[in-house]
Amino acid sequence: MAGTLNGPLSSSNGGIEADLSELPARLLVDAVDPSCDPPRVTLGIEATAVAIPGFDTITLDPLTLVRVVDPADTALVEQVCQVANDVEQHGKLKGKRLAEAVEALNGLGGTWQPG
Repeated sequence: MAGTLNGPLSSSNGGIEADLSELPARLLVDAVDPSCDPPRVTLGIEATAVAIPGFDTITLDPLTLVRVVDPADTALVEQVCQVANDVEQHGKLKGKRLAEAVEALNGLGGTWQPG
């Protein structure tokens, strides 16, 4: 999943080393859990290596990201429901189907929040 990282980068001792702003990143998705009611998508992200300018490459721990969808945004709700129905019909998405689902989710726009 392609996107940008924003927020503080903390060292292992808890100190803030840098404040990230719009840092491009590709996160490795290993689980997609879309829901039509309420409309939202939850992604499981694998541990991911990210190159940060001025620092060594760091590894982000596995995390969960959630994209809540405003029910009034009917076009977006329809997209999420289509992905949710696809997952329901085919069980866990793998390989090409997972890549297609992630590509569709990238197109949703908006902000993913830690889950």
